[in-house]
Amino acid sequence: MKNIFLACLLLVSTHIFSQDNGSVKGKIVDVTMNNEPLLYANVALKDSERKVQTNFHGNFEINNLTAGEHIIVVSYPGYETIEVPVVVVNNTITKVDKGLSAIALNLEDLYIANKEQTTIAFENISAKKEGTK
Repeated sequence: MKNIFLACLLLVSTHIFSQDNGSVKGKIVDVTMNNEPLLYANVALKDSERKVQTNFHGNFEINNLTAGEHIIVVSYPGYETIEVPVVVVNNTITKVDKGLSAIALNLEDLYIANKEQTTIAFENISAKKEGTK
């Protein structure tokens, strides 16, 4: 009788302390490079502190998400940032496979900005050297 009571207590306590959460996992690829995995892309839960990075194969996983609708934000420097709505179901893994495209940058604007910054930096260094003499 004592063993049956302990077994029932164990089953009930396991059910009480288990949490009904889901997970999101997937793969992020580089669309402009023939769907090569995008290493170390940022995958974050919008309006939350939870974020992960993709591994060497472009895979990621976010565990212990409450059931319901969430928005996953995927970003990588030099690439577009996308928001992916997902529905998380209890005790289920939701799959998200997405691709990012590179952003076209105007190199002339970057060159001019760097030239101005370099000129200002040299002026500051020259002023400091003259002041120390």
